[in-house]
Amino acid sequence: MVEVANQSATGAKEMAENTVLVRESIERAASTSEETSAGAEEISATTEELSAQAEELAATASEMKGQAPAMSEAVALFKLESGDAKTTSSF
Repeated sequence: MVEVANQSATGAKEMAENTVLVRESIERAASTSEETSAGAEEISATTEELSAQAEELAATASEMKGQAPAMSEAVALFKLESGDAKTTSSF
């Protein structure tokens, strides 16, 4: 009878130790999950910021494309000959 009681005590002790190990594993998994979530949120915020910057760059490029003909016309007023700047119009 004493032997059965000792085996039961040993089994209970092992179960308690294993329970602690399982609890620690669950806590590590939860911590890792929280870190992953925080990282995903940071990536999402960065992606949104990059998207906004890309839209702004596209708008700027479109505006510059629209201004290019006027700039070409303004530059066309000047004609370089033998290193001298001469205008084709008078100011």
